[in-house]
Amino acid sequence: MPSVERRSRALCDIAVTYDRLGRRSDCLRNLLAAERCAPQETHARPATKSLISSLLVSGPVPTELRGLAERSGVLV
Repeated sequence: MPSVERRSRALCDIAVTYDRLGRRSDCLRNLLAAERCAPQETHARPATKSLISSLLVSGPVPTELRGLAERSGVLV
């Protein structure tokens, strides 16, 4: 990928796909990878915040998800 922002966005889009397939762990893994690439992009993107919020209320909340939510400013 040409830039870290584009790579981060692609990883977030893949995370959305995994979420729709019900693959929470793969979804979270891609969100964390996107955050490692471009934290500012990941934390500021409304679609990503919405996905994180959805993950928080739809099942178990691992510590990695809780940390991502806090760093992204999503209410836990």
